[in-house]
Amino acid sequence: MRKLLITSVILFTSILTFGQNEFDNIIEGPVFKDQTNWTQILSSEDDGNGGLVIVRTFHVHSRSNAEAYYIEHYDSDLKLTNRVKTDNASSNIIIDNGVINMIMFGLDEATNAYEFNLLSSSIESMKFEKKHLCSSGEDQKLSMSLYASSKTYDPNSFGTVYFSENKNYSALIFDIKNEEEATHKVFVFNKKFEQVKEYTFKKNIPDVFFDFQSINVDDTDGSILLLGKVFENNTRKLIKDDKVNYHYELFKLTNNGQEKVDLQTNNNFVKSLVPVRKGNNLSYVGFYGKDKEEKSNGVCRFDINIKNLSIEKSSFAQFSDDFIIEKLGKKSDKGLKDLNINAGYMQDNGNIILAAEEQLDKYGQHTGITYLYDDIISIKMNNNGELTWAKNIIKEQADTYFDVANTVHASYGSVFKNDKLYYFFNASPKIKESKNGVVEFGKFKRDKSAIYCVILDENGKSNYKKIYEDKDLDILFHTEDNIIDAEGNIIIFGDSGEQKRFLKIKI
Repeated sequence: MRKLLITSVILFTSILTFGQNEFDNIIEGPVFKDQTNWTQILSSEDDGNGGLVIVRTFHVHSRSNAEAYYIEHYDSDLKLTNRVKTDNASSNIIIDNGVINMIMFGLDEATNAYEFNLLSSSIESMKFEKKHLCSSGEDQKLSMSLYASSKTYDPNSFGTVYFSENKNYSALIFDIKNEEEATHKVFVFNKKFEQVKEYTFKKNIPDVFFDFQSINVDDTDGSILLLGKVFENNTRKLIKDDKVNYHYELFKLTNNGQEKVDLQTNNNFVKSLVPVRKGNNLSYVGFYGKDKEEKSNGVCRFDINIKNLSIEKSSFAQFSDDFIIEKLGKKSDKGLKDLNINAGYMQDNGNIILAAEEQLDKYGQHTGITYLYDDIISIKMNNNGELTWAKNIIKEQADTYFDVANTVHASYGSVFKNDKLYYFFNASPKIKESKNGVVEFGKFKRDKSAIYCVILDENGKSNYKKIYEDKDLDILFHTEDNIIDAEGNIIIFGDSGEQKRFLKIKI
């Protein structure tokens, strides 16, 4: 199977039912032709009126870097209304009252300072005007990763943008090169792109021992929480003196400096933590392993009191024996491999739903990077941090990122709506189902695939539905390159050579 460029096998180890059609209203956009066969979605955003703005790359041949970018607007019927071709673009866009705002990062050659600029235009005109937002400072060098592994690469190297929950505020981050002291500059802007805050964050340890994790921006006042992974004992070794050699620290940046609270791993391996937030309720969640970072034995959760920056409660919930048997076919305490959280959703009562996946990167001299997407894991934690249920979808898929023309990377898209978790993915148009209820979604090919949806309700009960198959044009829809509109519907981009199309699935 690994020799095939586009492969997908998806099995459910628990019984599924063939669900009723919840997707009677599917809108097919018109088929249009490009000047190129090779394009990828860089960013997408709901325009607030049922349409969308797309930023995508333009490649002259399969192995080239992006030669240009399209910025496009599509109406509620997914028809192209306006397009501009540009030499540069960004994934950081905000649509506000019919105006496209795009935050750009670059180097000002005149001052030798790295800077963020804003390009703004009405959707109708697509004539962008430039506004300077902030800069790192003249001749201020920015940090590059001080260690070779891509898994420890600081995402803030050069510059990164974070948005609040509803994009009322944006935070622009520079990772300042300072080997003696971890340093980040943070600029906060409101929705009118007026600067409201500026911070210089410093942690008094060598930069190599501090891994920036994320910024969380408050949607009501733009206040900033910064999470870092801190290595101990002046070494990046994961274990020192038979103990896990790191912990996490959460900082609240203020005008008077910074406040801090420690998030301890309780001698578990916690590779990373991600924020899950709804309003003033904030939690950091991640997988933990007893023996290795790459192996997961359960889920941890830290509930944060934002006002006084304290941990209200924390938990380490182990996977149940039933789930491990369902997943592996036998009891095991070795843990699950290479789990990554792709999305987290918080309910009003504080319960958290996680959509995760087994993912592994392989590097080949002649094949480029191969991304292996294996099982999908769905998890529900209640507001006490207990594991309510965990569900498994057995899936195999390999995507090679070498030729742009052959890049498929169609794993899945997820939507959480009305207390249900929806997964959308490609698979073979033909389904196999065993006598004991195990469902197999077989291998798919670029020119022969169908879109399926698997739905998990509040109790973890599952059903599935084949919702779309294009038998005439052989267009493959990239379910992971999706847009969730203001009503919670999913819009998916598809292509087959020069032919392109958008598909809206109303949920």
